[in-house]
Amino acid sequence: IFGEEVYAVGTQAPASLEYIKTHHPEIGAEWEKLLARIAEMTVEEAMATIQHYVVTHPRLHYHLYTGEIDKTLFYGLKKRVEAGTLEGTEYLDLVLRLNGGTCGEMSLIGLTLLRLAGIPTGLSVGNLADEKGRVPRLRHVWPEVILPYGEEKFSGLPVECSSSLMGTGSDT
Repeated sequence: IFGEEVYAVGTQAPASLEYIKTHHPEIGAEWEKLLARIAEMTVEEAMATIQHYVVTHPRLHYHLYTGEIDKTLFYGLKKRVEAGTLEGTEYLDLVLRLNGGTCGEMSLIGLTLLRLAGIPTGLSVGNLADEKGRVPRLRHVWPEVILPYGEEKFSGLPVECSSSLMGTGSDT
């Protein structure tokens, strides 16, 4: 229903499950079990299951870069992304090694799992409104499942992966 090109791009994960199992054995074993369970689910059930896993996982959590080492690693990585010199799985490796990060890193985990499950997914970036509806300069990143509607038209369904926005964690 997606067309080969959209499906191929939307399901290309930043790393294969075999790579995750080899380089991050504990997480890899969990992901293998999770993906096996998801294989029998509807897309909606799989999305909810992955979202729940990312948001409530005891080891993967939303956190700001508070330590100098974290800041140095992530900001160095950001400069390499901007320069176009980032290699393959480096970003995902760092996120898994540091057990999460901000919304961008938690979204990368969600996107990776959704794509490994064969669910076409992209990332969206925008601003968050405060409780009064004002839009301060607070950027946010979240994965969106790509859904077809009409002929050659697509829509994104957000999958929030930041525990602080789900009311299950804190921003620090």
